[in-house]
Amino acid sequence: MQINFKQIAIGLLLTVSSMIQARPEAGSWEVGAEFIYWKTLLEDTSYSVNSSNGILPNGSRLHNKYDYEPGWRLEGAYTCCDDSNDVRLRWTHLNGHDNAGTSNPFVLATQGSNVDQFTSATQAHSNARVRFDSLELLFGEILFCREHWDINGQIGLQYANYNYTHDTEYLSGVNVFQASNRNKVWGFGPEVSFDFNYYLEPSCWCSLPFTVTGRFTSALLISRSRPSTSTLDSRLTVAPVTPIQVDGQRLTRLIPMWDFRLGLGYDHVFCDCYQTHWELGWELLTYHRGIHTVRFYGAEGNDSGKSFDHFTDLSYSGPYFAFNVAF
Repeated sequence: MQINFKQIAIGLLLTVSSMIQARPEAGSWEVGAEFIYWKTLLEDTSYSVNSSNGILPNGSRLHNKYDYEPGWRLEGAYTCCDDSNDVRLRWTHLNGHDNAGTSNPFVLATQGSNVDQFTSATQAHSNARVRFDSLELLFGEILFCREHWDINGQIGLQYANYNYTHDTEYLSGVNVFQASNRNKVWGFGPEVSFDFNYYLEPSCWCSLPFTVTGRFTSALLISRSRPSTSTLDSRLTVAPVTPIQVDGQRLTRLIPMWDFRLGLGYDHVFCDCYQTHWELGWELLTYHRGIHTVRFYGAEGNDSGKSFDHFTDLSYSGPYFAFNVAF
C-alpha cells in the first residue's frame, strides 16, 4: 500500500485550520483562571533621607521598591444561543508589599508629622503594603468578525477595593519615632472593554494554532476614600509619650481606570467538545490618583495642624498566564 504523504499533509493542515477558527459554541459555558505576576507601581514611597548632617537634608532619598508578586484572576462566562453575545464575571486579586531599611549617622524622616519629630535618627525601617481586589460584570457582543479577525465589545460594571498601608519606624539608640499612613478605598462604576483576536495561519515554519490577543479596558469609578495618619514619639526626652492620630473625612470622588494587555494564545479542542485556550502576555493596569494620604508640614503650636491631601496613581504591571475552557 502506497502512502500519500501529500494528502496526509493537506489533511493535517485543514485540521489545524479548523482549530484556529474554534470559538465557544452557542449556548456554552466558559471558565478560566489566570496566574498574574505583577509589580506594584506607586509614585510616593519614600521613607527617609540619608543625610550628611542632622539639620538639613543633604543626601540620598530612599524609597520602598515593590517587587513582583503572585496573584490570580478567575472568570466565568456564558455564551448566549445566538453565538454573538455573552455575559461574564471576573475577579482579580493581588497583594503587594515591600520591607526596606537603612542605617546612617543621620537618617531624616520623610513620613509622619513635623510635631516633635526627630531631627535625625540612625536607623529606619519601612513596611509598605497594598491589598487589591476588583470584580467585573460584563455583557459582550461581537462587533467585527472576519476569517482571521474578530473584535468583541463589552460593557458593564466594575467594583474595586484596595487598602494601602505604609508603616515606618525611626530609631536613635533607645528612642523610637513611629509613623503610619493608611488609606481605604472602594469604588463602583461603568466599564467599557474591547477584545481583539488575530488568528495566525499555519505556515511552513509553524503549524500550531496561535492567536495574537489584546484587550483595552476603561472604567470610571465613583469612589469613597478615607485616609488616616498617626505618629508615636517615644523619645526619653519627651514626657509623656506623644501620640498623634488624625482621621481624614470620607471623600467622594471619581477615579479613572484603564487596563491594557497584549498576549499570544494557543487554541485546542479536546474530544470535539472541550475547547481550551492558553495565553501568555503582559498587562498594565492603572487607577489614576487612586491612593489618598494626608501629609503634615506645620511646626509646633498654632501651625501644627497644617496639612494637605496627597494623591498618587496606583498601577500594576507584569506578565500573566491564562487558561480557559469552554464546554
